[in-house]
Amino acid sequence: MVSSSAFSDSIKTELEKKRYEVEVAYDNKKALERVVNAPDDYGLILMDWTLPGDNGDIRKQKLSVPVVYLTGNNISEAAVYAFKAGADDFVCKPLSLANLLGSLNVLLNGASKR
Repeated sequence: MVSSSAFSDSIKTELEKKRYEVEVAYDNKKALERVVNAPDDYGLILMDWTLPGDNGDIRKQKLSVPVVYLTGNNISEAAVYAFKAGADDFVCKPLSLANLLGSLNVLLNGASKR
């Protein structure tokens, strides 16, 4: 997961309660380096759209790992930008844990069937 510290720490705690393994990066560059160097170690990337850097860099690497963007933007704007950047899904803030878990479950179960 790539996000700001307080926000990502709370999401990490909630996801770990649901038995997800979570690794946090606080900027896009570090996240990209980790994923590119060990793509098989990651089942999904959850990125906060508001972090600095090029949010589309992960897709430019041609990785097959699903990407979900978190965004505080207007929902129609978020859809356009997220999908243009190569997102498999997006979840708007304020965050609904149920919506996030639904997205993660669909993408992770779909990824395991590829």
